[in-house]
Amino acid sequence: MTQSQVRHDNAEALRDEAVDEIEEVGRFLAAPFLAVAALATYGAIQVANRVIRARDDWRQHRHA
Repeated sequence: MTQSQVRHDNAEALRDEAVDEIEEVGRFLAAPFLAVAALATYGAIQVANRVIRARDDWRQHRHA
């Protein structure tokens, strides 16, 4: 293997390692945002369920 090929292989290995670390940092930074999004979605579902229950109760009360 020539020196040029060795340098190329080393540069490629460093690049791959850097990409892996950047992806890991990205996942680490994204985790809190995903957690907030999950909580917001859960909250929206709870509110929607309350609205639906209130509507159903109102309909039952109105037709009773």
